[in-house]
Amino acid sequence: MTIRSKQLALNMVTPGMVLSDDLLDDQGKILLPEGTTLSEAILASLARHGIAILPILCEALSIAD
Repeated sequence: MTIRSKQLALNMVTPGMVLSDDLLDDQGKILLPEGTTLSEAILASLARHGIAILPILCEALSIAD
């Protein structure tokens, strides 16, 4: 399975989107784990903390061998 993701600006992210990777702070600590479904409250909190870019899951594809 191949996971496709995009780095999206916070203002392009909408509730219901899913993180494709762990979201880390400047010290490398996990703020939100991979697979987190983003809510309006989470997005507002990220904006208050100056997070500008998020790794967003776009699609998962099965590749035939």
